[in-house]
Amino acid sequence: MNDGEIGDSTSLLSSQEFVSSRPTAPASRRAFLQSVAAGSAVVITGAALPFVGYASSAAGADESPTALIGEIVSSDSSSLLLQSSSGKVKVTPIPGARMYSGAFGEATSPIEFINGDRVVAQGLWRNKIFSAAAVGSVYKPFEMTVQSLSDDGSIAHTSAGEVLLGQGRLPYTSDSEQPPPPSVFPGEIVSGLEWQDPKTGDRYLMIAN
Repeated sequence: MNDGEIGDSTSLLSSQEFVSSRPTAPASRRAFLQSVAAGSAVVITGAALPFVGYASSAAGADESPTALIGEIVSSDSSSLLLQSSSGKVKVTPIPGARMYSGAFGEATSPIEFINGDRVVAQGLWRNKIFSAAAVGSVYKPFEMTVQSLSDDGSIAHTSAGEVLLGQGRLPYTSDSEQPPPPSVFPGEIVSGLEWQDPKTGDRYLMIAN
């Protein structure tokens, strides 16, 4: 196995956090969760991606894509440098690669990613460089108790701190399919997937059960 390599796209690395193996993105937050619940998922430590599996269709018939996870150290217009558990790895998205950054939807260039963000890439090793067909930010599982809401309902004050509601954009989901902010109430326990901006510290509720 190469430096930074996690394993092939069917590896089981954690029993709690999921990556959808379907090659197309879900049309809604609930559709994404249902795809995980149905068992069509690859499990990768600390990560949840709508599009992982896309690399399988981009690889050749005799090639098996692998998954890589790490924290972004730097980026430019052509590549990302990730700090993985086994060292620094250069990740170069291939032409047409699917990419998204945090709560901001699709990315068209690696430079749009945020340093310090934790991402998962799926692709192939080529000459010690990881050629990625899919790269996206980690969505982490969470559970919180809502204590109160802001006056406009856009921020939940919770047992885990402030969480932004309905302000994150799901990647590869049209404007008409972007779900409305979740309806939550003080005292309610909410679970789902969140993303935290490493630059501002803001936490976004991306997908709610």
